[in-house]
Amino acid sequence: MTLQTFIFILLFIFSFSRYLNQVQIDAIDKLIEERMESVKLNKFGIVIANSTSIIHQKVFGEGITTKSRFPLASVTISFTALGILKLGIPLNQTIDKFNLGKYIDDDLAKKITVKDLLSHSSGLAKASPKQEVKKGEFLYSNYGYSLLGKIIEDQSQEKNNGEYIKIIF
Repeated sequence: MTLQTFIFILLFIFSFSRYLNQVQIDAIDKLIEERMESVKLNKFGIVIANSTSIIHQKVFGEGITTKSRFPLASVTISFTALGILKLGIPLNQTIDKFNLGKYIDDDLAKKITVKDLLSHSSGLAKASPKQEVKKGEFLYSNYGYSLLGKIIEDQSQEKNNGEYIKIIF
C-alpha cells in the first residue's frame, strides 16, 4: 500500500467520523500502527472530529504529542482548489484583478490566470514570485497555491480557518 493510498483511505474514513464507535476507532488505530512501517512513516498524528468536537486524537511514534504541528503539504491544495470553485471565481480570470500587489508584480499578474495557478502551469517558480519560467509548462508551485489562498481571502473577506471551512462545506 502506498503512502498516498493510505492517506486516501484515512481521509475517506474520516468523512464518516460522526458514525464511528470506539471499536471502529480502535481498528483505525491498529491499521495505522500496522501500516506505518510499510509506508515508512516514523511519526503520525490523527484527529477525528465532527463539526462540534474532537472524537479521537492520537499520535504514533516518538517525540510527538497531540499538540505537535505537522506540515499538511499537498493535502491542502485540494481544499484551496475547492474554495476557488465554491466562490465561483472564473478560471480564465487574470490574477491582477485581485488584491495581490504585495505578493506578485502587477505586470506578471496580468499574464497569469486562476487556471494557471490551479494547474501548476503559471510559470512561477516553486517559492519565488520573481523567478519566472515558461508559462504553460507544468511546474509544481506551492507559491501559486499560496496566491490562490490569498485570492480566497480577498474574495471571501474571511481570514480565519473557521470561516474558510464554512466556504468549503
